[in-house]
Amino acid sequence: MRLVSLFLCLILLVSFGCAKKVERSYNLLEISDMVRKGDPDMKTVLGKDMDAGISCSNYGPGCLSARRMMVRRVDMGVVEFQNPEQARVVAKKIDQYYLGNWIFDDVVGEPVLEEFVTKYLKARRPSQEKD
Repeated sequence: MRLVSLFLCLILLVSFGCAKKVERSYNLLEISDMVRKGDPDMKTVLGKDMDAGISCSNYGPGCLSARRMMVRRVDMGVVEFQNPEQARVVAKKIDQYYLGNWIFDDVVGEPVLEEFVTKYLKARRPSQEKD
């Protein structure tokens, strides 16, 4: 009996350890608050006209909104997706950082932004993750 209980406990531990972690979604207010905690002077950058700036058409299906933010005096794209899986797939395709259902574009190769998104947003770069 004791051996059966030990075996069941072992199976439960292994199954919980192998379960895939579900990524949560964030809304714009949550993302903005997280960015502002890292940079109180953060600004949303508006295009000079309706055709300026970034568009969801650059990111494909699942994109809900796209905007630019200035963080530590450097612009980055901030793109919202319907769900975390869509954001991760696109982030991997364009080799940029993501957190939940958001992508942070134009970050790779910009040390100030790379440090910012990893430190304050805990964003990850799919190309550096183990699948």
